Amino acid sequence: MEKFKKYLWFTPLALDYYFIIIWACMEQTTTSKWWFEVFFYSWQMFQVVVYFIALYRLVKSDEYDARSAAKVAVYVKLPQILPVVLLAVFSILCLIVPVTGIFMSIALWTRLIFTFIATSIVVMVACIKMAKTRTFSSGIAVVFSILSFIPVLEYIVPLILLGVSKRNRKPPVSGMYGQNGSMQYGPAPDMYGQNVPVQEEP
Repeated sequence: MEKFKKYLWFTPLALDYYFIIIWACMEQTTTSKWWFEVFFYSWQMFQVVVYFIALYRLVKSDEYDARSAAKVAVYVKLPQILPVVLLAVFSILCLIVPVTGIFMSIALWTRLIFTFIATSIVVMVACIKMAKTRTFSSGIAVVFSILSFIPVLEYIVPLILLGVSKRNRKPPVSGMYGQNGSMQYGPAPDMYGQNVPVQEEP
C-alpha cells in the first residue's frame, strides 16, 4: 500500500473530467443548486492545492524515478479518454440552447483546457525525468513534451514512456554489473565462508 500512496496525490486530477460531468449534469437538472456551487468551488480550490503539491513532489522527491513518473503520466491521462469525448459532445449540444447554452459550452471548454494543460505538464515532467536518467536523449524528451500538448497524441505519449521505461529497467540484482553494463566477477565465498578468488573471463 505504501508504494501506491505516491500515485494518490494525482487521483483528483485523473478523475477531474468525471467530476466535470457531474457538475454539468447538476447545472442542467438541479433548481436549488447553491449548495452544489459551494461544494464545487471548494473542490476546485482543494484540487489546485493538491495538484501543485503533487507536481512539486514529482519534480523534487526521490521516490519518483523515471518509471514511476511514466506511470503517473499514464495514470492522469488514460482515465480521461471516455469523459472527454462525452463532454465534447455535450458542449456541442449546449450550443443549440440560446445564450445559457453558449455560456455553458464556453465554461466546459475552458475547464477542459485547464485540465488538459495540467495533465500534459505532468507528462512533460515525466519526459524530463527520463532524459535525466538517460532513458532517452534530451531531444526526444523535448519532442515528446511537445506531443503531450497535442490532442489524441497526449494519450499515446504516456504509453510510449511507460514502455520505454520498462524496457530500460535495470536488473534488480545489485553489484553484478559495472558502470558500463559488463559483468563483473569478484571473490566467491567457499563452504567455510572464506573468499576464494575467481579468475576473470578473457
